[in-house]
Amino acid sequence: PEEGAAPADDDRLGLLFLVCTPDLASETRLALALRFVCGVSTEAIAEVLLVEHFAMSARLTRAKQQIQRAGIRFSTPDDRELDARLGDVLSTVYLLYTTGYSVPSASSLHLTLTALELARALRQLRPDDLETAGLLSLLLLTDARSATRLSAGGELVTLEDADRRHWDQSRIQEGFDLAVIALPGGGCFALQAGIAGLHSSAATWEQTDWAAISTLYHGLSRVWPAPVVTLGGIIARSHLGPSELDRAAVELRRIGGQASAELDRRIFAALADVEERRGAWGSALEALAAASLGEQNEAVLRYYARAANRLQQRAR
Repeated sequence: PEEGAAPADDDRLGLLFLVCTPDLASETRLALALRFVCGVSTEAIAEVLLVEHFAMSARLTRAKQQIQRAGIRFSTPDDRELDARLGDVLSTVYLLYTTGYSVPSASSLHLTLTALELARALRQLRPDDLETAGLLSLLLLTDARSATRLSAGGELVTLEDADRRHWDQSRIQEGFDLAVIALPGGGCFALQAGIAGLHSSAATWEQTDWAAISTLYHGLSRVWPAPVVTLGGIIARSHLGPSELDRAAVELRRIGGQASAELDRRIFAALADVEERRGAWGSALEALAAASLGEQNEAVLRYYARAANRLQQRAR
């Protein structure tokens, strides 16, 4: 069904606020909300949270045992508790959308539409909250580009090669308007919306304002010092010139092996791109091979295979 205006009293929102109890650790609350309210598989939750599948399964098992052992009872939060839990609910909706967006398919479309509906409902529920506006802005600006993520044959298309004529301009405009409202708050979702807005406003890949994107990543790293944000900042700076490209190759190697295998695969994929742009075909091939190890997404693996073939031809 088409995504429409979701009511602020959406029952799913009530369940999300219910599950996001402070009696549980933050990462546990998010996992429980995704698994038991949103119906996301444990494997998909592990992937989006950048942890191994077995570790996520163990985390959910421990959470259920803690709930039973401690006698935790889920009760309807009052207005003060709603405000305290809003950040977790926003994060859950963001992760729900990311889960669907990361593996495009008919079933994942349901996840992204549900996330957009929930984001609109949250915007109705908390119209004055800047991060709520930032989340909806981010999802709209990202979703506006979704039609060009796959080719007619079902192959992945990079942002560089996307046909921007097919981006949803009405959704981009709505996202822009919300980003203008959200950015003064300087929150995590507002800054990501700013980054998405800069990508969406570039008429071509070559016109991307990488300096402004790098600045926003710097701000984002201060409010959300996560490894994936560090990675995004390195990638953005690598487009600022030859010296930054060389620096990116060093930094990407330095941050590898510090988090999960899933994040390491993303780091190696970024390194392959950086090394290819540096003309280091052999190093790029090595990084691609490392990015492929353990990767389960067939579309991603086919993309890597095409990239490896291109690099081998250049090396010859």
